[in-house]
Amino acid sequence: RFGFADAVSRRIKSFSGHVLTMGSEAPADIRVDLSDLKSVEKKMQVLGGRHPEIRGLIHLYPLNVYFDGAVTDTHEINASVKSFFLMVRHLLPLLDRPDTLISALAFESVVFAYANSPGNIHPVFAALGGMLKTMNKELKNTRAKIVDFSIADPLKHVESIVDQYMAELMASDLHVETGYRDDKRYRLSLVEQAVEQGRSTVKKGDTILVTGGARGITFEILKALAAEYQVRPIILGRSDINALDAEFRKKDADEQYIFKSLKARMKGSRPVEIKRAVQKNLALREVMANLAELSAQGIDIQYHCIDVLDTEAVLRVVDSVSTIDGVLHAAGVEESRFIGKKSLDSFNRVFDTKITGVRNLLHALDGKSYRFFFTFSSVTAKFGNEGQVDYTGANDMLAKILLREKTLHPEKTYKVFDWTAWDGAGMATKETVKKVLQQRGLEFLPLARGVRFFMDELSDSGSTEAVFTGRDTALDPDGLFQAPGLPADEHRRPFIDRVVEKNEIQTQYSRILDLKRDLFLLDHSRLDVPIFLGATGIEAMAEAASTLAPEGSRLVSMREFSIPYGIKLLKGRPREILISAGQQDGDPGLFACSISSQFKNREGMAMGDPKRHYQGLFEFSGQKPEQIRVRIPEFTPVQYNGNIQDLLYHPARLFMDGLFRTVEDILSFEPQVLISRVRNSSEKQFFAGDAAPDFITDVAIVDAMFQTGGMLEVMTTHEIVLPARIRQMSFYGQLQKNREYICITRKTDNGQKANIYQLDLVDPDGMLLIRIEDFEMVKVDRLAPENRITGKISSPALKKAS
Repeated sequence: RFGFADAVSRRIKSFSGHVLTMGSEAPADIRVDLSDLKSVEKKMQVLGGRHPEIRGLIHLYPLNVYFDGAVTDTHEINASVKSFFLMVRHLLPLLDRPDTLISALAFESVVFAYANSPGNIHPVFAALGGMLKTMNKELKNTRAKIVDFSIADPLKHVESIVDQYMAELMASDLHVETGYRDDKRYRLSLVEQAVEQGRSTVKKGDTILVTGGARGITFEILKALAAEYQVRPIILGRSDINALDAEFRKKDADEQYIFKSLKARMKGSRPVEIKRAVQKNLALREVMANLAELSAQGIDIQYHCIDVLDTEAVLRVVDSVSTIDGVLHAAGVEESRFIGKKSLDSFNRVFDTKITGVRNLLHALDGKSYRFFFTFSSVTAKFGNEGQVDYTGANDMLAKILLREKTLHPEKTYKVFDWTAWDGAGMATKETVKKVLQQRGLEFLPLARGVRFFMDELSDSGSTEAVFTGRDTALDPDGLFQAPGLPADEHRRPFIDRVVEKNEIQTQYSRILDLKRDLFLLDHSRLDVPIFLGATGIEAMAEAASTLAPEGSRLVSMREFSIPYGIKLLKGRPREILISAGQQDGDPGLFACSISSQFKNREGMAMGDPKRHYQGLFEFSGQKPEQIRVRIPEFTPVQYNGNIQDLLYHPARLFMDGLFRTVEDILSFEPQVLISRVRNSSEKQFFAGDAAPDFITDVAIVDAMFQTGGMLEVMTTHEIVLPARIRQMSFYGQLQKNREYICITRKTDNGQKANIYQLDLVDPDGMLLIRIEDFEMVKVDRLAPENRITGKISSPALKKAS
């Protein structure tokens, strides 16, 4: 309906190809409602025989729902996902041969769902991507490809999008997932990365809604959560523990005993039926034993025998609980069969457990104040896997559902755990499954290590999806693993551009500051002159140092920081800066860093010596800093008329705006101590096209800390002060956007030309996140009488002092 199918058809016909269209609307050659799966199956059963010339399938129906802006529901899943499975299954003899194609076109949801500022994520596209990755493995001679586009107003560019799409289909590249943005081609890659150590998402005594019963990996995780956080789990499982025969509850009722008893009861039954009954009773015994073990730890535990597919039952449980702090959606079904042998019923069982399950949970939790939502997925969502077209499609869609939820609710923590096969728990304990995976070279995850990975990940709220796998390159035909010699994740360093020089112990990068790209500079101007921030200087040097730092290390401190000369963009002209880092004193984790610039004449020749603007020592370590709790002083209230931000953020007083209006309130005010509430909540673009760059430091919050020194002076002495030096700055935890923090600013020295401050940034519980020691700010000006605000604010401490 939006022109893509017509455009694709015209391109194919221009190459002397033939096109058959399928859909519910009048122009379609094959009329069928794609959401009516019985009708689709009936049509597909005869289509291949009538049209043996078919050599490709391009699935564009999901574009209708995407551009309609409709919510993903059962109708769309049937029409977009399950009908796609039926088409491929019934056309398999025609598609599984050389020079054939299966493809789909997507927007913002396959490659670009992982962008720093994702667009409108439509998870159904990801389901197709997951399925195509498995089709790529099962159909060895068939090209399987999904092409993701990120473009403003795509309906105005249908023809150019289709041109790029068709060119990608006809190119020699065999990667299943590719993307295009601004005429640049993108692919995904996996990069090994250490966990960011912050405060745990899970808190002591949290009530957690858990799907997937109380067996396998879920049980092992619950044991660890109960031991460390004394959580209160509400477990949803399909196992009816009350159905366990009293005879089989005996302690000595082992597998042999149960088999012998059931064989006597089930005379005339087939051996496979008896074996199935034995396994069911053993599973019930395991659930009861596991629940008893959890209860023995002294925690409050609930178990509800309901299927996560039952919308009303899930809603009843959620409504019956006053507080749910978080969710662990671990339910899953695995029924491995190749596409040609997989029934629609089997596909439904596997796919719906993940997707209908998560949709039911999100529906039931709508309006509830839960803090986090975790889900268990699989590495197969990233690689594809033979026999698991339903499992890979569901898990890939599951991840994008949570990525979309994160964009809608940035204050909550969402996390997808893409597990490899565990050794000793989970689906891979089935002997047949384990044997197949071992033959394919899969590296199994030891049980204790997997539990530890999960617990460690609770402290990393910066990433929504984490993949836990060995470097199983045999499973990775799409090349997601980066080559070991490549620099890790360079795209996460937005202040680094061109490499000037680099070796193992030192590096230098060139960066052009340009107002068209670096939009943040427009929000940090004094007398209409954009100024590069002290906080951005710290970030830029940290990024340079991180390219030399040991793998898995993190920034823990900065020392001896100073700003010899500020960086201004006079007349708004672009300006080149050079960012350098070098190993210090042979210490692999310590780097002397600087930012300088070089004046060049019109011919581009360097003139004179470089001018140094910023410098400091940056320390990286693999050790997690010891957590420190700071006592928050009692507040001395401050009164003021109007909005405190409007009062302080004035061009004559504090010249920050927009992105850097980060001090939201003054909580306490004394002549030497200022306590403020800060938050990085701006949705403005920091860089062109990027509202949420992935920094090493939180630039906006670090700048907010710097601002508080200036605020203290504006509110007391009428002085304008600017950052000059920092003796030491220590980083204790990762910050999150839209989270409130408290900055405690103490003035410890009032000199003739400069003041000294001590600053602590803490969370509302007093846990220290950033500490700045001996922060020197130089006095550069005094407020004109008409711009002073001391008469507009008051506090008991000021009255007492006066």
